[in-house]
Order: sequence, then C-alpha cells, then structure tokens
Amino acid sequence: MRDAVALDELTPLYETAARTAPRRLFAHVSDGTLRELGIDDQVLRAARSFVDKAQLEAFSTQLPEDQLEVLQYLAEGFGPEEVYRDVVAVRRPADAPAEPVEDLATVIANTSARIRLVTGPRELEEALEKPFAAWRVFLHPSQRRVAHRVSYGGPVQVTGGPGTGKTVAALHRVKHLLGRSPEGRVLLTTYTNALAAGLREILGLLLDGDEELLARVDVTTVDAYAHGVVRARSASVPKPAGDREQRQLWEKTVKQLGSPFTARFLAQEYRHVVLGQDLRDLDAYLGASRRGRGTGLGAARRPPP
Repeated sequence: MRDAVALDELTPLYETAARTAPRRLFAHVSDGTLRELGIDDQVLRAARSFVDKAQLEAFSTQLPEDQLEVLQYLAEGFGPEEVYRDVVAVRRPADAPAEPVEDLATVIANTSARIRLVTGPRELEEALEKPFAAWRVFLHPSQRRVAHRVSYGGPVQVTGGPGTGKTVAALHRVKHLLGRSPEGRVLLTTYTNALAAGLREILGLLLDGDEELLARVDVTTVDAYAHGVVRARSASVPKPAGDREQRQLWEKTVKQLGSPFTARFLAQEYRHVVLGQDLRDLDAYLGASRRGRGTGLGAARRPPP
C-alpha cells in the first residue's frame, strides 16, 4: 500500500544525499521504460533518488506492492524486457487498455489476482463456501514479499508463531522459483517423513496437480536427502551407527585410552562442540567455545602443546 505522505517527506532527503553519489540504482533505465513498466510519477521520483538496494528496501513499506516488485527485479539485474514478461504481463489481462486508467472498476478488473468485487450476498456466499483446500494455500498479501522476492543475498530466516503461514509462504516460494527457472529444480526439506508427505500434498494443490512441475521439486527430509547423496556417490552405503553402538564405541575408547572422562561426556562433547561447530582439527577444538557444557577443561586435562 502506498504511503503518499511518507514518500513526499522522504524523497527530497534521499535526493539531497544522492547528489554526491557516483551512480544511482536505476540510472540504466530511462523514465519512459519505467513508466511502461507501471511506475507512476511519485514512485519514479523516489526511485531516481536510490543509490543502492538497501535504500530501495528501506522504502518498501511506502511503495505500492506492484511497483516495488518491478523495482526489485530491475535492482537484481533483470532487464526491462524480462521484467515486463515475468512481472507486468502476467498481471495484465489480455483485454487490458494500453494506457493507464484511474477508473476504480477498471483498476479492480485489471487486478483480479488480488481483488475480487462481489455484486451481492450470493456471490459473497459462494466465495466463502470455497473448499477448505483453497484456504490451505492462501498467501496473505503481507507475505508476498517473502515468497515472491526476486532473490536473497544468502540464507534467510522467516520466523513466526504456529499458524502464521510460514509453511504456506515456503510453498509459494517453491512455486515462484519454478516459474522463474523453467528448467531448474527446487529442494524443499523438512524434519519428518510425515511432514514431507503433507507438504507434497499441499504443493500439489498449489500447483493444480501439474505433474511436470511437481516432478521438478524434491520434498524430503534432511536425513533422507543426505542419504540419497551418499548412495548416489558410493557403491555401498554405510549404515549409520545407532545409539547403542555409539555408546559401546565410546566406552571402548575410554577403556583403551584410560580417559578420565566418561563415555557420555565424550559423546556429548563430540556432538555439541566438535560437530556443532564443524571443528576439523585439534587446534580448532582447543580454541573453540564450550559455553554451556558445564565441565571445564583445565590445563591438566588438556593435551600438551
């Protein structure tokens, strides 16, 4: 939603700061091209003041969502033709007028993916009576920026309480990525086989049962995926040691080395410190944080340098 007051107040400040910048974010895109992509005069003025993507993100809550999405794609390096094809054209019905309009009825008609105008109680009742499956994949408008963002600079964490839509946002992200890369594959991982099966079912609803799209998505657990990688690269797949076998191995190690530590302590040390911090040698281990372990390792209990 546009915050016109904030745009009018903030844009002059950014324009002043941008005067000394060597280059601005959208310097490579002409005003005419931006207007063809749906950027109006107020947003265009603001966009011309941005020098980097961080400033664009800072304005994200003030800009209309459709225009923000266009600017995000351009900022990520997509060309105007690509942005028109993948962002603008998919929103516009085939019979949409070429020139911008301000008539409310026309605007609603051309934004049917987000607005539905009902003409009476019966039509409203029909909308509310849609099958529950449709609501299972409903993406709240506030979550579109997470699911449909062009790209992230690295890993991103999305937090929220139970029932806030994190899973649905992840599934819409999968659909978005499938559309962005027609030949690519997407990996969606979870914790249990039951959850993986549930995600596959919901994803099938979201993709309208499109088998070609579903075939490009691997929905599995982290453990199963890791096992598959090992199996694909090795003639024989080693069997993971169970809890009992691990305990016996640690007890054997303690006995052979005459260690002052218990098998339980060593097992937890290995799990929480060595594996937890991905330590690869003795020096890394000796310099690692052991906060929360409860048992200190004084000089007498450490190996000699």
